Amino acid sequence: MTRLRITRIYSVVLTVVGIAGFIPQLFSSGLLCGVFAADATHNIAYILTGVFGALAVRSRGIRPRQYLKCVGILYFAAALAGIVNGASIFGLTVTNGPDNLVHLLIAAFALWAGFGVREFRA
Repeated sequence: MTRLRITRIYSVVLTVVGIAGFIPQLFSSGLLCGVFAADATHNIAYILTGVFGALAVRSRGIRPRQYLKCVGILYFAAALAGIVNGASIFGLTVTNGPDNLVHLLIAAFALWAGFGVREFRA
């Protein structure tokens, strides 16, 4: 799997998750799908990282690698802030344990793809 393909997947998934956060039918007691804490700021962050991924895909070259590095660093920082602060990320948005786990998984795979491996194909 190439970095370009991984970036495309991140772009689509993060954008869809961000949009899903604005669909009231998917919320129960302030939790997306009854599990993930979310608010408008959280949803916008997902949408923006997805849109930046789409821009990286369009530019090709080294942009997907840079995108994956940035996403990895940002989502790792968000996960760490959520773990340390408990219920918020830098006081800007809500979070909970499942959010922090997802942010760590997003970060780990993005960092692995951005920093840890040479361009690869599967």
